[in-house]
Amino acid sequence: MYTNLFVSSLVLGTSLVIDATPIYKRDVGPLFGPSGIPSPDDIEQHHLDCGYVASIMTLTDRAPLYVKSLISFDEGAGFNSIEQVTATCWTLPRDEEGTDIWWPGALYQAPIHQGVVTDPRGEGGMPSLAPGVAMTMITGKRAEGKEPKDLEDFWQIILKVNDSPMVPQTKAEGCTTLWGAHAYAITKATEDTPGDRTVDLINTNGEREHLEAQQVFADTVLLVNWVDYPSFVDERAP
Repeated sequence: MYTNLFVSSLVLGTSLVIDATPIYKRDVGPLFGPSGIPSPDDIEQHHLDCGYVASIMTLTDRAPLYVKSLISFDEGAGFNSIEQVTATCWTLPRDEEGTDIWWPGALYQAPIHQGVVTDPRGEGGMPSLAPGVAMTMITGKRAEGKEPKDLEDFWQIILKVNDSPMVPQTKAEGCTTLWGAHAYAITKATEDTPGDRTVDLINTNGEREHLEAQQVFADTVLLVNWVDYPSFVDERAP
């Protein structure tokens, strides 16, 4: 869930490369899993941080190699802990048991370790961030939100998710299909036949959903994307 209002425009901050620390103790397991490539299925929400988690999920689904470029380690060091992994994050303007795949923890902990954000509960978690704030923190690129005027406007905006990652914010009250006051990762928008419009999403608990566009539109208050709709597919982190 999120409590922050969306920040419509963010200024690119300074790139930071830091030694990340783990959310949970993970002493065994590969960095990126058997495939060697990050997957949104590696990620799961553990705190009130759906905006940050959903942003990483949608970016990972669209451009896993870009996400991989945010993570580095010394391949010859024989590392045996996430603490030996380095993750990249960006500053923002001043105005238990888990998966055995390590990269989400490194990327998650980077801004916390650096002090870009602070967990108000003191539990090592990300604070509740609006997706636009999270998007800039992860990539250093500005984000923006659009409030769809009607179903057709919603559809024309959401079709861009087939080229660029996007996150919907849901209404605080009155949702009938999606969780309220929540952020999802959108992975695909499809119109197989005229009027037959569907949207694929991933919830931050890992569940995938295939819904009619009308259902998603009815529960959405804002669609959040990176400015100019970058694909990130051929990009790598500096």
